[in-house]
Amino acid sequence: MSHHAGNDWRELNLTTGKSLTISCCHRKYIYTTSFCPREDSGRNSAVQAYLHNIESDVWEEDEKACVEATKDMLNSVTNRTLWAAWIWNSMHYPTGVFYGSRFQMGNYDQCLNPPWLKSHPNLATQYCVVEVHIAGNPRKMLKDYGPYDNVSSYLQTASKSGRHFNKMLLSLCVSKKCQHKTVEKLSRHWLQGTLFSHPKSRDDKLEYCTDNSVMRWGEDQGDPVKRLPAGAR
Repeated sequence: MSHHAGNDWRELNLTTGKSLTISCCHRKYIYTTSFCPREDSGRNSAVQAYLHNIESDVWEEDEKACVEATKDMLNSVTNRTLWAAWIWNSMHYPTGVFYGSRFQMGNYDQCLNPPWLKSHPNLATQYCVVEVHIAGNPRKMLKDYGPYDNVSSYLQTASKSGRHFNKMLLSLCVSKKCQHKTVEKLSRHWLQGTLFSHPKSRDDKLEYCTDNSVMRWGEDQGDPVKRLPAGAR
C-alpha cells in the first residue's frame, strides 16, 4: 500500500506495519524505484523513439501530410489522448520471431473501428500490411547455432522444415493521408532501434492497405482498388 506526497512516495510494509519513504527528487531509492513517478511520466520511450526516427528522415513533398498526421498522433499519445492511444495500441512490436512467427498483424478491428469514426472523419485510419526483410537470405540450419551467437546471424537461418526467420508481415495503423511508399518507410522507422532494425531493402513491399470498405493493393503502377464484401475482415 502506498501514497504520494510531493516528490516522495511512502510505502507501507503490510508485514511490519512500518512505512518507508522513497525520495524521487534526489533519486535515493531505499527500497525500490517502481513507486517513483519519472520526470517524463506519461512519455512512452517507444513512442519517442519512433517520433525521433521520423523527424530524422527526409520526406518528399507529397509525403508530408502523412508525416505530419503521424507526428500529431505520436505527440498526442505522449499526452495520453484517447484517439491517438487507440491507434498506437492497435499495433505491436514483433513477438515470437525467433520461434518462427512471421505474422505481426496487430488488431485490425481496433485500427479501423474507433467509436468516433463517423463524428471525426479527420481521424480516419487505414490498416496496412508490409512485408519487411529484417536479415539477409538464410545461410545455415537452425541446429548450427548456440546461445552466444549474434541475433542477426540467427535471423539468417532456416529451420528443419524450411521456415525462414529473415522476413515478416508487419501491420501498421496509419492516417488515410498516407501513401504506399510512405507506409513502407514508416515500417522501417517502426522497427528501427529494435532487434529487427533493418536498412532500406529493395525487397520490402507493401502488401495492401484497407479502410474497411476499400482495399488498395501495393503495386508499382496504378494501385488498383478492390471493394470488400460487406462484413469482410
